[in-house]
Amino acid sequence: MLEEVFEQYKNSLVYGNLGYFKLLNGDFESALAFNQEAYAYNGDDKTIVDNLAYNYYMLGQLEQAEEMFALLIPKSPKFADPHYFYALTLEKLGKLDEAAEQIQIAQSKDIAFITPIIRAEIDQAALRLNVSSEEVV
Repeated sequence: MLEEVFEQYKNSLVYGNLGYFKLLNGDFESALAFNQEAYAYNGDDKTIVDNLAYNYYMLGQLEQAEEMFALLIPKSPKFADPHYFYALTLEKLGKLDEAAEQIQIAQSKDIAFITPIIRAEIDQAALRLNVSSEEVV
């Protein structure tokens, strides 16, 4: 249905939602082209930037993911998901102190309503990064 809406109305809200559903569908190569188009349309929209960052992460394009997350995090995303995936990106890049900071923030935030992660995954990443529950911000 969103694809039909998108044919008539191209705006940030539709780009963000449709881009996210494309990611949840798991075809990350196809989603990438759409999310790059969305970013070109409105690179200031938090959802669009988050979608592109997550897309890069899922494709293993870690430097690009890090760059997008670095643009997103100063905009104070409401949910844990961006901080969690940023932490995983930083962890894979060997930036463990920064990863630990992001996972602490993720632990303190709510999980989005529609998301591919669960709280236990955040807690497992915190254990891996040696972040104790007393350190949560």
